[in-house]
Amino acid sequence: MDPLLPAALTSSLRQGGALPGAQGGTMTRGDLTRLTGNGNGNGQCGGDDCPNVYRTGSGAIVVQGNLSRAFDPPEGEALVEIPEAVLREAVRALGW
Repeated sequence: MDPLLPAALTSSLRQGGALPGAQGGTMTRGDLTRLTGNGNGNGQCGGDDCPNVYRTGSGAIVVQGNLSRAFDPPEGEALVEIPEAVLREAVRALGW
């Protein structure tokens, strides 16, 4: 896990815990539809299986990537970087 993540969030993720949803609810990785990746890992970046793009049940997009330090985002937000190829793969998976 990245050292910039709050300790409570890091601990929750390591234990497969729920993440806060955009609408105030919670979701687990199992609640997401994976749009990218080779399927060799478990979403914990094993088996050369990261970064990834997911879609929520409500149609929102969740991006898993390396934390970016491009600028300081507002409280409660984070910036992540993914290769262009991963974004293109997600767009193809969505049929856009």
